[in-house]
Amino acid sequence: YDILLNKYLTSSKNNCPCLYYSFFTNGQAYTDYTLDADILKDYIYTYNKSAVNGYLPIKNGKVSADLFENDVDSGRTKGYNNKVIKAGDTFDLISYADSHSWWDTVMDYGLLAKLFGDVPTEESKPDISPIKIIDNEKDLVDNETISDKLLIDSDFILEFNNYCIKEAIKGRTTCLFRFGVTDYFSAPLDSEDGYVMQETVFLDFDVIYLGFSNEDEEIIIPVIASPMDGAADGTAPNDFNYDKGWLLYAFIGLGLAVVGIGVYSAFKKEN
Repeated sequence: YDILLNKYLTSSKNNCPCLYYSFFTNGQAYTDYTLDADILKDYIYTYNKSAVNGYLPIKNGKVSADLFENDVDSGRTKGYNNKVIKAGDTFDLISYADSHSWWDTVMDYGLLAKLFGDVPTEESKPDISPIKIIDNEKDLVDNETISDKLLIDSDFILEFNNYCIKEAIKGRTTCLFRFGVTDYFSAPLDSEDGYVMQETVFLDFDVIYLGFSNEDEEIIIPVIASPMDGAADGTAPNDFNYDKGWLLYAFIGLGLAVVGIGVYSAFKKEN
């Protein structure tokens, strides 16, 4: 869209003809605001403002397709997916540092952030098992390392610990089931009024059966469970100031100019 402003014609870089999502922070600074996944899902369930692209074939046909992109993460299929996940399978959780080039990091966070190390530095985690049997005595020892070791959101550690302990009292073992790795995007708005985020959601996720095998024998147990919806919390970008370092660049430029003048003056005196 072209915008005529003060008699100068400019064009927007990213066009957004419709705004389907908008959330209020209730007075909290948007730089610290986390959009709860339950709020996001409730919004999706109750949205009724448009359905230009029709409805998704779930939830009795009441979820507007306008709320979702036409494309999904690489290697995935939008819509119905049927996948068999085995305990022996593994996947890699690739970090930002290992999946982005030097130039990508500069474009995302700015040159100064890259030079001073103010960019994501987490290490990749290879060979992660989709099914993890929890050993309470080994896995629940240190709350500060549980999140990183078990790949659980730090906000759920207390709840997870309590659940494992209660199930252990009943003689039951807790298992983690990891069924997907997806990208998450978050960036500040140019107007400094908030941030925009994008993520993959899993709607009507269901476990159909569990299979157990021992050498040549395999046992299939059908599972009856209510479908679940998986969505992550919306979190703010790591740094809201990475694209506002023009003043620092100005100081660097001024410093280089002063050095240049000094070198030129010294050179002129010698000659």
